[in-house]
Amino acid sequence: MMVDLRLYGLLDPERANGRDLAMLARAVVAGGVTLLQLRDKHGATRAMIAHARAIKAAIAGSGVPLLINDRV
Repeated sequence: MMVDLRLYGLLDPERANGRDLAMLARAVVAGGVTLLQLRDKHGATRAMIAHARAIKAAIAGSGVPLLINDRV
């Protein structure tokens, strides 16, 4: 699978200023993002999983891959 790297979006709860990450994900995908990454260096694992699930649901059907960073 070839991944389109023309516009790489990054979502980080620390930088979202309290805005809903799923809503932000929909907005950036609508704006043309071709790859989206969830990054949360300091958040709790459960919260990160909840964010990832919400973002995945929000961008379902868009064809935009979701990368998750900072957890093994």
